[in-house]
Amino acid sequence: MQVPETTASLDVVLAHYSLLSTENDRLLDLVRQLKRENASLRGEDADQAELELLLGLGKLEIQRQVRELPESGVRPRKQRGHGPTPQPELPVVVLEHVLGEGERTCPVCGDPTLVPLGVSTEDSEEITIEMKRVVRLVHRRQKYRCACNGAVVTAPNPHPRLVPGGRYSLDFAVSVATSKIVDHMPLHRQVNELQRSGLQVTKQTLWDQERALAEVLRPTYAALKEKIFESDFLHADETGFLLTEGKGSQRETLWVLSTNQHAWYTLGRKTFAAGEEILGGYSGIVVADGYQVYEQLSRAGPLRLAHCWAHSLRKFRDAEKHRPRECAQILKLIGELYEIEREIDALDLSAADTLLRRAEARVKRSSRVIAAIKAWALEQTGLPRSDFIKAVKYVLARWEGLTRFLEDARLPLDNNRAENALRGPVVGRKNYLQFRSRRGCEVGAILYSLCETARLHGVAPDKYLRIAAQRALQKPGTATLPDQI
Repeated sequence: MQVPETTASLDVVLAHYSLLSTENDRLLDLVRQLKRENASLRGEDADQAELELLLGLGKLEIQRQVRELPESGVRPRKQRGHGPTPQPELPVVVLEHVLGEGERTCPVCGDPTLVPLGVSTEDSEEITIEMKRVVRLVHRRQKYRCACNGAVVTAPNPHPRLVPGGRYSLDFAVSVATSKIVDHMPLHRQVNELQRSGLQVTKQTLWDQERALAEVLRPTYAALKEKIFESDFLHADETGFLLTEGKGSQRETLWVLSTNQHAWYTLGRKTFAAGEEILGGYSGIVVADGYQVYEQLSRAGPLRLAHCWAHSLRKFRDAEKHRPRECAQILKLIGELYEIEREIDALDLSAADTLLRRAEARVKRSSRVIAAIKAWALEQTGLPRSDFIKAVKYVLARWEGLTRFLEDARLPLDNNRAENALRGPVVGRKNYLQFRSRRGCEVGAILYSLCETARLHGVAPDKYLRIAAQRALQKPGTATLPDQI
């Protein structure tokens, strides 16, 4: 039957609609009758077959309407946001909900014998959090004897203990360490959380577990520094830590050495002797800020120094309010250096091709910008103690280190890698209210090193600590890096 033109009268349209509806109802009744007869011949439930048919027709109608929406000129409403985020890593627990015996009454006819609609269900998703569950595991080890009564053999415990004869598991210690190091949760807060889970424990007990874990992982900690020293260049930075041991307080420094995949922390004074002890023997390039200890180490050799352009950038930004026109000029030039690097990084190239392209860009483009920066710096004048002139002198005094990136395409423009590595300890420092003892800071340095290195490798820190500690317990002295799990 042909659909009438849109210019037809309303009565004609309604008449055609009535005819189409009548024909559609007749055909639907015929299909339902045939479906019931077919089900009866097969020995199946005719009512169930008819109901499944109606449900299927309803889905087809919805799909037809969706397909016809663009053709009719009506655009579907755009979904706001991005929809639910897939969570493939979460375990799935299926909860089945059924009607009780007294709830299976039809709301239409009152029949109390509702039956399941085949395997048809209505599913919805809900994400929840279970409270931390602490349990006591009883290891019941079977004992065996020989007929000769000469020996008794006990089945071994497959779970190694972090502390021989101790009460707490390795997983317990790993949980305490990652909560403190990764989530920045002080031990006294963990005590409160564990008490809500039913475990009565003291802060000293948690500290004992953290310390025991760090001792087992000490060989891995040493191997991390050796791995970093194998690199042709590394990043170095430091931040202050106040030790509140005893009646007074003592200021110490937390140093970090890092590469793109490894980080190593250690405690020491902010002195040349401490820097020499930490970086002594390294003959590569150290990317660092303008701290004088690095300058002294570079002059003493054998390491060479590459200075950070981000620190120069910040100094001119601080002086911008006093000399806006001049600072705008230098900030634009330094920005051009970073823009060249971003253009290279945005290319979809292999690592080798990226290095080659970056080397070419630095020779052809970055070197010209560097020449312009030096010419600009030599022209500047002002009060010797002003922030602006101090920033200019900072750049000129470290010119050799600031331009070293032109010699090696692998070198970055700044020391942000090391600064990022210090974010975790700095946040933790605020939460812990400093470390109470030198021993505590040493334990923190070991665990920070392993957790940050795991993060750089894309490995969950708790998983890495557990595996590395298990191997060290099974064979003392074993060092396990993240790429070995």
